[in-house]
Amino acid sequence: MFDGTHWTGGIQLTNKTNSNGDISYSTGYCLDGIVYSAYNYKVSSTENLMPPMVLCYAERELGARVEIEAYLDGLLVNGAPSNIRLLVTNTGDCEVSRFTAIVCGQTAQLVCGKPLQIGESKLFDVPFAAAFSGEEYLPVTLTVHAEDGSVLASAEYLLFIAYTDLSVQAAVAIENGKQQFTATVANASQIASGYTLNVYVNGELRQERKGSLTGGAEESFTFSFEEIAKDDYVCFIVVADGEDYILTDNKSGMYSLQTERVTHLGAFNPYIEVLQNAKQAVV
Repeated sequence: MFDGTHWTGGIQLTNKTNSNGDISYSTGYCLDGIVYSAYNYKVSSTENLMPPMVLCYAERELGARVEIEAYLDGLLVNGAPSNIRLLVTNTGDCEVSRFTAIVCGQTAQLVCGKPLQIGESKLFDVPFAAAFSGEEYLPVTLTVHAEDGSVLASAEYLLFIAYTDLSVQAAVAIENGKQQFTATVANASQIASGYTLNVYVNGELRQERKGSLTGGAEESFTFSFEEIAKDDYVCFIVVADGEDYILTDNKSGMYSLQTERVTHLGAFNPYIEVLQNAKQAVV
């Protein structure tokens, strides 16, 4: 880079090469406010290159610039203390040392013990309390400050929030004359989660099961009912302990295939008297 007085160290612009060392055509384009131009010029020595004759040059206003990348340190749980690892790279033309990071509306002051030189990167740990409500991305903002507190530059990074993603699929079948309902709960994400599986018949809660699934796992349950009529609607709903990414697949239901009654010992059975009378008539 030529600052009008001297040349800085070389900056690689491309990994493409030409066997004869020539740029085969001239071109120019603008990217992020910077004008790049290429010239048909054979490279032999860099000692006497002048700005109008170089292979590629950029004209821009010198100043502070940064790039950031954010990484979650552990599982992000809504409302719980969390930590983000923030990688800051100085892509500007001057050293920087003071930053302000904003995560979930919470501000953290970051100070380098040693100024971050041009091209250098540094990793910061930024604690915060997670606060989100169904968002897919968590914005992380970094601002660079001068010694007097004025803003020199800023950058933003959108961090993907990993939610758990539970689903349930139900089925019904007749086995040995008995109706059996099966519900399979699956975790399509990589985030482990506890859950409650609620079973409703015509909107009335009949049974529930609790469990926990690691990422990519599934678990099946079998249900039967002491009393159910044909065409009664049986619905299974799984509820995650934490935030669930997609809720449209958390419910599955079907209609009962037959009427079933279970008579307990000692309970009134209206058919007992009829059977007894029939037995006496035969005798």
